[in-house]
Amino acid sequence: MISVVIPTIGEEILHKVIKKLLNGRLVPSEILLIFSEQDTKNTFSYTKYKNTKILFCPSKGQVKQRIFGFKNARNNYVIQLDSDILVNSKTIELLYKKIIKDNKSCVSAKIINNDLLKSKSIINKKYSGKITKWGSSIWFNKLNYPLKTIELEWLQGGCIIHYKENLIMSNYYPFKGKAFGEDVIHSCLLRKNKIKLVLDPNIKVIEIAKINNITKLNINDFYIFIKNNFLSKIKIIKLINGNYFLFFLWFLLFYFKRQFFFILGINK
Repeated sequence: MISVVIPTIGEEILHKVIKKLLNGRLVPSEILLIFSEQDTKNTFSYTKYKNTKILFCPSKGQVKQRIFGFKNARNNYVIQLDSDILVNSKTIELLYKKIIKDNKSCVSAKIINNDLLKSKSIINKKYSGKITKWGSSIWFNKLNYPLKTIELEWLQGGCIIHYKENLIMSNYYPFKGKAFGEDVIHSCLLRKNKIKLVLDPNIKVIEIAKINNITKLNINDFYIFIKNNFLSKIKIIKLINGNYFLFFLWFLLFYFKRQFFFILGINK
């Protein structure tokens, strides 16, 4: 009935992620753990879980590994799940009940994480869940999070259920290094295929991700961060027929702000 695809490098919390999936009211008939062929060590410990398969993707990268999992999923409904997302006993069941009402949609759970909980300022709802003409994307915070199911222009990729026929099977993020903006690119491609992007705030999951701190990057990784942000935004601008002039203005401000904070050791 349901496949869960988890791209992973074997994070410590992955065991807990799997246990949560297996303890729900609706248990996935297959859980696919997608490692890269470079990460073959310490995978044996995951073979003890029922319904769980370990697959090795020829290429390393979250998007590439996820797509590899999509291609190997056997069921009509597929959940993309990040390797640091904890579902509760109702999550899978509620996602399934929601999507079977409309197979031309994909449905995201509300992801509760540090960024959401520490919110202090009000973000204008006019921009939340939308993509600007210059390719920027803003999410909700705890002060303006919707209370009812809503259709959006983009979804966070941590926990989304899809009808298998709607999956994007091509590598939409060919850039090397850590992915930035991949969720927005994925959302744009789904919308181009007339798939509605639905957020149900009553379906909740918890993200245990560590806070990214750009001040701890070395110089090379910092410029990869800048480069991949630039390349992903250019792709988004193409997909939405956005405004390149506004994008380049925005990116100059983004670059100099990040460079300034990086030099000063401020994580913003």
